[in-house]
Amino acid sequence: MSTLTISSLQCLTPSDGIGKGVKSMVQFAAGAISAAAAAAVTEGVGAIELGAEFSAGSAAAGAAVDWIGKNIGSKTADDVYLKIDGERVWGGKDGTKMNALDVKQLDITRPFEGSVELSLWEYDTFSGDDRLGKLTVTSDTASGEYLLYNTNEGDFYQLSLQVEP
Repeated sequence: MSTLTISSLQCLTPSDGIGKGVKSMVQFAAGAISAAAAAAVTEGVGAIELGAEFSAGSAAAGAAVDWIGKNIGSKTADDVYLKIDGERVWGGKDGTKMNALDVKQLDITRPFEGSVELSLWEYDTFSGDDRLGKLTVTSDTASGEYLLYNTNEGDFYQLSLQVEP
């Protein structure tokens, strides 16, 4: 049995419901880390591993992430919550407010076998909730930082996790 620990979540830019240009913003930040990270960005909902270059404290990567949060981040906070395999594990009934550059310490630990799906959601009062990002974790998933995004919603979140096989 493997163990997943989710340590923190940072909002780099909350959703705007429009998403125009978010793919290029994500690619810009990922490109500051590595060409492989930039190439991994796809349309829709997803996640990319930031990798060792980011964990080593790349000044360019940090500057790119900071720039996105300060210059593109919306002024309206998201009400976010996190699910593991469809079960809400953080964020409360109506979500937890997060705006650009907000960081929340999660400290969620969960044993798992095979794989587990993490999904970040935005609570909407008058319409269906929006999935802001998703990541499938296996015992082979590298511990580190992951970018969760939805190009249709315009959001960009950083999730820190550890996996012990």
